[in-house]
Amino acid sequence: MLMNIALTAIGSMSSEAVIKSLKNNCECKIIGFDIYPQEWIVTSKLVDYFYQVPLTNDKKYTEYVLEICKSNKVDFLIPLTDPEIDVLCMQIQKFHTQGITLCCSNPHSIQIARNKFNLFSFFTQNREVSVIPTFENIDHIDMNNYDVIIAKPRKGRSSEGVIISKNKQHLQNAIEQAQDYIFQPYIEGIYITVDTIRDKFKNQVSIARKELLRTVNGAGIVIELFNDDKLNYIVNQITESLDIIGCINIELIFSQGKYFIMDINPRFSAGIGFSIIAGYDFIENHIKCFQGVTIDKEIPYNQQIISKRYIEIIHT
Repeated sequence: MLMNIALTAIGSMSSEAVIKSLKNNCECKIIGFDIYPQEWIVTSKLVDYFYQVPLTNDKKYTEYVLEICKSNKVDFLIPLTDPEIDVLCMQIQKFHTQGITLCCSNPHSIQIARNKFNLFSFFTQNREVSVIPTFENIDHIDMNNYDVIIAKPRKGRSSEGVIISKNKQHLQNAIEQAQDYIFQPYIEGIYITVDTIRDKFKNQVSIARKELLRTVNGAGIVIELFNDDKLNYIVNQITESLDIIGCINIELIFSQGKYFIMDINPRFSAGIGFSIIAGYDFIENHIKCFQGVTIDKEIPYNQQIISKRYIEIIHT
């Protein structure tokens, strides 16, 4: 059966893997959105229709996207970046009444995941999930206890606005709106990213990778696939606690023998292509979650190192 699937932010890092998976696994027309002109977006060549849309903070954003979806008889809308999920998840019912399924988890879990202090508060009482001490106010931190402090925007993404310092005064001077930040001790360790998917029947599949080399915005470009039952258990605890449906990305740091949760991204990770290479198609199964269909079973995958490279493409 032919499906019409809309994707936001097709200039984002996960978009090519998502588009190719959809083209390979289902009979569909793909409608792509982005805030930039089509001529600037290489992946616009891969979709059937392209629309430039306003920024998410524009009051017209939701209505604009909804009207495009209605005119193209869209069945499924998949947001690919955090700001779009923040806005669209609050309008799930509005899209549903038009016959459009918004493919993201429930608004409650997203609001917890997307606010770093909410995330800390939610899991601080969960003995199965280790959290990094997190403070709303820099004055609550005893600098004698920590060598280095990291300041993060509460609803930040891609390491934007992150500041690391040994000096409290430096942090105070560097941050314009301190109430928009959280403060944590800086922990040395191995960055871990887990792509995980859970359906409404509580079936779950996860693929984990160590990020050996990352870009400045936190995207792994050299990774090592690995499997750890302890990590899988922690990830399952996280998704069950939040009643996650669909594919999300969990970032942790492994330090002194423990996995500390850092971030939950309620979307495909920038490196979702690594997990597809490992043998599990999270995109195809993400759609199944919102069709009410059981996802594919877990697959064995080999521990291996994979790297990606960037190439120049002439867009004419």
